[in-house]
Amino acid sequence: MGKTTIDHRETLGRTMSVADVEKVLLPRTPQDAGGQVLADALAECRSRIDTAEDELEDVLATGPWELRSVELSGFRGIANGTGKPGAHDEPFLQEFPRSARVFVLQGANGTGKSTITDALEVALVGGTEPAAAFTPSALQQPVTRHAGAQRSDVVVTLENDHGDRLRLSWSDGASERAEVAWLPADSSEPMTARPGPAWAQAIASRHSIVGYDHWTHRLRVGHLTTFVHDRLRLGPVWWDLWHVLQREHSQSTDALTVWNQARQEAAAALDQVDERLALRHPYTSMPPKVRLPESPGADAEAWFNQTFPAATTSTRVPVDIDPRMTNAILDAQDEARAALESYRRAKKKQDSSLASDELQVLQDLFEHLAANSPGSNPTGEGERPAWLDQARRVLQDSQEVREEFNLAQARFSELRDLLLEQLLPLLKIAKGSPDISAAVQRLRSAIDPLVETAPRSEREDGWRAATKIVESSTFSSDVATVVDALWTTVDISDVWQSARRDCCRQFMTVHRSSGKAAAKVPGTAAALKRLGAAFDQAHQARRTVIAELAAGPLRGLLVDAGIDELALDVPASDQEGLNETTTLRLFAQGVETSPGSLSAGQYNALVLALLLSSAGQAPLRFVVLDDPVHAMDDFRTDKFAELIASRAADGEQVVLLTHDQRLVDVLRQHVTDLNVVKLSRDEHGNVFSLDATHPWQPLIDDAARILHSNTDKDGRAKQLSAATTAVLVLSFCRQAIDAVLREFVVEAASTPAAGKDSIARLGRAFTTRRALETAQKAVAREHAAHAVIGVLLSHQAFLKDLNAGSHGDPDSRITAPEHLRIRVRETARFCSDLLRTTA
Repeated sequence: MGKTTIDHRETLGRTMSVADVEKVLLPRTPQDAGGQVLADALAECRSRIDTAEDELEDVLATGPWELRSVELSGFRGIANGTGKPGAHDEPFLQEFPRSARVFVLQGANGTGKSTITDALEVALVGGTEPAAAFTPSALQQPVTRHAGAQRSDVVVTLENDHGDRLRLSWSDGASERAEVAWLPADSSEPMTARPGPAWAQAIASRHSIVGYDHWTHRLRVGHLTTFVHDRLRLGPVWWDLWHVLQREHSQSTDALTVWNQARQEAAAALDQVDERLALRHPYTSMPPKVRLPESPGADAEAWFNQTFPAATTSTRVPVDIDPRMTNAILDAQDEARAALESYRRAKKKQDSSLASDELQVLQDLFEHLAANSPGSNPTGEGERPAWLDQARRVLQDSQEVREEFNLAQARFSELRDLLLEQLLPLLKIAKGSPDISAAVQRLRSAIDPLVETAPRSEREDGWRAATKIVESSTFSSDVATVVDALWTTVDISDVWQSARRDCCRQFMTVHRSSGKAAAKVPGTAAALKRLGAAFDQAHQARRTVIAELAAGPLRGLLVDAGIDELALDVPASDQEGLNETTTLRLFAQGVETSPGSLSAGQYNALVLALLLSSAGQAPLRFVVLDDPVHAMDDFRTDKFAELIASRAADGEQVVLLTHDQRLVDVLRQHVTDLNVVKLSRDEHGNVFSLDATHPWQPLIDDAARILHSNTDKDGRAKQLSAATTAVLVLSFCRQAIDAVLREFVVEAASTPAAGKDSIARLGRAFTTRRALETAQKAVAREHAAHAVIGVLLSHQAFLKDLNAGSHGDPDSRITAPEHLRIRVRETARFCSDLLRTTA
């Protein structure tokens, strides 16, 4: 059964597993050598995978996962839960309900937005080391612990569609510790594990958390290509596979070199054998030439057994007998005998009893005398003893003896070499022939003493053995008997085949050790080529996916710059490795333009387009962006809000952190259910969050809280005067009405553009009455809101109180606590009734 091909949209944002790579490389069962090499290499890569974090990878794959909460204590200045003086007892907790598809954390600089972003990243990747914000990239790096706190703690909770929960906890006390706890919806016992490098890489590769460090450093010009390269990275499996194949190919190539060398040597040896035997046996027809296997992939064992079949009728090993061998031995015997007789005659003529070695001693003595003073006498018996002259005459007379001895010694050595090299191997073969066993035995007895010693001196066994051979009356006939007998039993074709077999034995030894590896060269070469092509194809598919996903955001955010195409180019892979060097190219109406030519806002828009094209991919269905509209104008901010609304409508969870009220207002125009939380920080470092999804609600709450806290049980003012309390309460009420009118016109508008225009008109209305009239005109007369607004417009006393309070001159009637409570209730009822008309 064939395997299915892979969808690169599914793998975008993560590195590919062995199974993913196998789907690309081997979509069906291997049917050729290259495919089998790839299958074996994939199996080796799979066997070497570190399985320590497999369970965590499996848990991650059960997504998509969304953010549900983040809890901080002591992290980068968060005093909550640290026990410091003035710190709140409980950690800071921010929850993200499932219904909140777009969640905005809004606050001024220094309220903790970047701290929350960094904490999310650190907890998700399992430490500060793999977190981008904490790697050396600038002179000032964030710290993880607040001054005076004993430790920092971060807890992040994720949830998938099945109700399973992931609790990611990180702490930094004496040392950093991280833990992942997985609690399935149908279980009460969580599985806990320590996240490691594989987990950190799997999380970081999604780029779901984009902190301030990305905007200021990691995604600037010069680093953006690196970011794109990381997003396109297919993972270490491809490189592991390439190294395995490269090693196999190198070993196979080396083995093929050895195999070819052995084949060349065998071919040369066969030619030499054929030439030698053809010259030796000119009347014998040469057997057909041996054809060596052309490649290591051939069945060399079958070839060898077929070319050199084992003998079936005889165990005799064929031997190459030189027809001239007998004559050569007998001639050498005759020459040695003649030299020995000449030596003996010279000795007899000289009539000397001195042996050859004694003569040598005497010669040494004369050389000593010649080298010293005339008076020097090594014997100590006078100046020139009479025996010295006699010795000189003896030495001169023995010169002929010495020459004859040397000649005899040379002839003995020549005979010995012939006997040991040519005759002795025949005798070892012939020992099994009964009809010539006596001759063989006599010859072996004569030759064996020559094996250990050479005929160098008359006093040595070698000389005596050689003398015995040259004087033997039966030696020549025994040699002729043995050689003739062997010659009649040997088939020259067998001799030829035997010699050829010997030439091929070393080749077969090399084939058995290197042939299998050498035969893999075509397969390993094909596997490397297929790997490079598949890698390029997969990389191209991933580049295409990113370019397609980025096209819409790119055109929307950079329409004013004319940017309408993004191209990601990579040179093809080769034998040197897999090419991942990405070149990012932008085109405006077909003309290439450099990212460096964009303005700051345009460049940030480009970065956002690339980020959003590859972030939020499964298994993490969320993206967190810190200050995403940095340096953007109103036009681009509006386009960004459209993009976020579209992604939220597709089911993605988007968390934005910003100080920009402009972004919040624009988001309200585009996002149906926008969730807004206001962040603040007190002088002790405690961080607070207040729901500001409906801005009028906290204003009403503030008005009611001031009124309650400043009124005693008898209705009298406590800390603040009655007039001051009335001014504050009525001011909050008026602000609440202004806020609800802004929210209303956005939600009631037929299009975002219409809502934007209504917001602009409200901004030009400087009184509450004028604002109410503007909002009433934004809807048709039959709209339910028309009547709700009309009721408040007819409430002259209410509007007068709001006006008096906002101008700071309330009369005694207005300052009564009960009267103010009525105004607060009326304001709350108006706000809720008005928004209910848009439901």
